[in-house]
Amino acid sequence: MTKAATSARHVEKQGSKRRTPWARAALGASGAWVLAVSSVKLFKGSPSDLPLMVQNFIGDMDVGLKFQLVVGIELSVAFLAFLRPRWAWPLLVGMFSLFVAMLGKMILDGETSCGCFGGAIKIQPATMLAVDGACLAAMLFTRPWSCLPATPVRWPLLVVALGAAWTLPFVAFKNEQLPTPPSTAGQGTPTDPGQGPGSVQGEPQGGAPVAAAWKLPDKLPQFQTINPAKQGWLGKHLRDTPMGALLDVELYPLDATWILYRITCDHCAKEFQEIAGDPERSAKLYVVVRIPEPDEEKFRQVNVYPPIYQEAVLPPLPRGYFGQTPWMLEVEAGVVKQVTAGEGVEQAQK
Repeated sequence: MTKAATSARHVEKQGSKRRTPWARAALGASGAWVLAVSSVKLFKGSPSDLPLMVQNFIGDMDVGLKFQLVVGIELSVAFLAFLRPRWAWPLLVGMFSLFVAMLGKMILDGETSCGCFGGAIKIQPATMLAVDGACLAAMLFTRPWSCLPATPVRWPLLVVALGAAWTLPFVAFKNEQLPTPPSTAGQGTPTDPGQGPGSVQGEPQGGAPVAAAWKLPDKLPQFQTINPAKQGWLGKHLRDTPMGALLDVELYPLDATWILYRITCDHCAKEFQEIAGDPERSAKLYVVVRIPEPDEEKFRQVNVYPPIYQEAVLPPLPRGYFGQTPWMLEVEAGVVKQVTAGEGVEQAQK
């Protein structure tokens, strides 16, 4: 080896040593950011806040399980950033590259919240892109692949950390939803002739059994999926749907168009405006069922309602409801005769 080559190698080695603390700092800061985001998501977030591309990935997989897997992956990478930065840097670079790409698409799609913190904190995609982009740039600039020295593996600590990363999402977030209510096909309703609102299971004068008085479940789930198409609402009585377990549908008109909506949904606002402006549609009776969200009044989009309507509100859940809106249900005698997905649902499924 020539003297010049030896000198160049020495200079490169010295440069790598100088970059080592900066590379560790870049990886540590990026790992801390991932840990903060995933922790808020873990304890306050909801599957409904996952980006649409994540929601639609492996479409048949349970969305609650997707949420748990996403948090588990993020926590694992964050812990590795502190315990094994030499292993973590390719995972962090890949993860932040994916984040930047996803945030860029959200900005192009006009989304107003990135969903990175779940529903607890709303941050615009452009703001999150600046933070994630800075983390990615710092890691690439310090080139951790060329300056991080090999160190002994602290296996006990590593096993405990990774075990916690994959246990916490399944302990802190209970992926439990309401079971489908038992069918009441052929039964009467509490509003049948001769039956009062507090009627219970029994034999009315006509001989047909009457459905038991509605009661909100004693234990509500942390979150609930609302998707009339995938959950097979068509042909069922409203009380036999997940909505029927959370709302006393008998208190509202059972021959009407039912619309599931959020007041923060711009597609719902557009749908209501179109109904109000259409003489034929505006003459119909509507039951608008509001899906509640935290701090929804701050982000209200719906200000116009159908001219003839009654409003119902689902009970708030700790982690909210999963499902795009609006959904339109044509209901006759309480039975769902037609299910129509609104523009927001169609766009989310693309």
